[in-house]
Amino acid sequence: MPKDQRELLGGQALLEGVMMKGDSALGYAVYAPDGRLHTERREHQPWKSKYPFLGWVFVRGIVNLLEMLLLGINALDFSVSVALPEDHKKQAKYEMPLSLALSLLISFLLFIFLPALLFSGLQGGYTGNILWLNLLEGSARILIFVVFLYAVGLSQDMARVFGYHGAEHMTVHAYEAGEKLTVAAVRKYSPLHPRCGTSFLLVVFIVSIVVLALFGRTTLVSRLFIKICMLPAVAGVSYELIRLVCRLPKCFSFIILGPGLLLQYLTTRRPDDQMLKAAIAALETAKA
Repeated sequence: MPKDQRELLGGQALLEGVMMKGDSALGYAVYAPDGRLHTERREHQPWKSKYPFLGWVFVRGIVNLLEMLLLGINALDFSVSVALPEDHKKQAKYEMPLSLALSLLISFLLFIFLPALLFSGLQGGYTGNILWLNLLEGSARILIFVVFLYAVGLSQDMARVFGYHGAEHMTVHAYEAGEKLTVAAVRKYSPLHPRCGTSFLLVVFIVSIVVLALFGRTTLVSRLFIKICMLPAVAGVSYELIRLVCRLPKCFSFIILGPGLLLQYLTTRRPDDQMLKAAIAALETAKA
């Protein structure tokens, strides 16, 4: 297949494995405690193929975000069922919903509530252009995000997940370049990818600065309400911006998306051969 006709693949690092998403199927590849690599293919019909309006410009961004979130949860559940020893699986089954709820709560507090609290606290005595306060709030949100990612990466378990994340990116790069998918061929590529969710979140933070500036002065409660209500619009614009930039020649797209790519140094690691084999197996399973 010509390089420019290759489908846009997405993926996710899992517990001791990788998930890859193609146009019509998902591919899972996860290592069991005994070292065997378990693969599984699951047919998947994208939401936009069932309901075409979900693929409209500025709508598909939030739709893809929600779809990948649900697919990612299912993929993590599969990886837990394969990667954990039997005596840990039952406990993990009950811990996953709690972990997900806790993650959502932490995300809300760190990336929505705290920056909004900063904005509300500063605007009372500020008489200048409100855009500068939005820039300050947005910068605080990005700083919190960077510190959070750095702290998470200090965990050895998360460092391994980040290794699988890097393997996922390198494999997608090789596929998009038309390479034969071998460990040696894939290892030549960068673990940074412009369509990564990390870059997407950074673009969301930047776009939200502009969008929130349109609402002027707000109370803390109204600002939180506006942030939540405007999330679909912000995600939609951010998604389209990334798609647009990714169509540019690579030298330009990598410059424009440079900050997001630099951020991926915190969420990816250079993978070992086993990690690359898992990513390759996941992609081949999705494409089988």
